[in-house]
Amino acid sequence: MRRAGLLLAVFLRGVSVSTAQDVPLPRTAPPLAPEAAPSVAPGAAPEAASEAGVQQLAGELERAKRKAAYGNWLYTEGVLAKSEAEQQTLLVVRLKRDLEDARWRLAKQEAEAQQKRFENHEIGRDANDQAQAALAAAAANANAALVEWKRAALEAALLNLKRQQRLYTEGVAAKSDVRRAEDAVAALQGQD
Repeated sequence: MRRAGLLLAVFLRGVSVSTAQDVPLPRTAPPLAPEAAPSVAPGAAPEAASEAGVQQLAGELERAKRKAAYGNWLYTEGVLAKSEAEQQTLLVVRLKRDLEDARWRLAKQEAEAQQKRFENHEIGRDANDQAQAALAAAAANANAALVEWKRAALEAALLNLKRQQRLYTEGVAAKSDVRRAEDAVAALQGQD
């Protein structure tokens, strides 16, 4: 009996380790919608806005989308906790914000370079106007992603507060956990 329990524990440990890695989607997983919920740590951006940095963030975003879709599928199958699936979706939102910010930084660099070339009469007004229009579009996308991030972070904090309060009433969580969740909500609401 003890051996069977040990074998089961080892098997479950292996399953949890394999789900934490970037694994391909199973055939029964639902397809990912084109407009998936939107990014790495809050405020993290590539060191220098470069095409390679943007490409890297785009790759990370696609991996996070696949992982979130797989996590949602695992949640519906009862393998993964709902909070873990929500964290994976929140990661997608953060990565999208970071990607749009990196694209904005890259467009800003390009617009500044085009502006200097225009001032030196190396290019015409049309090329400069195109760079400025691309910068404006990138800024709008970055602002939209930031608004989406703030909304998603606030929703996640409110959901966490609700969970902590429920766990506290059941005697599972400590009052400090509820206070910490309240502080997180207050901090996010204060940013608006």
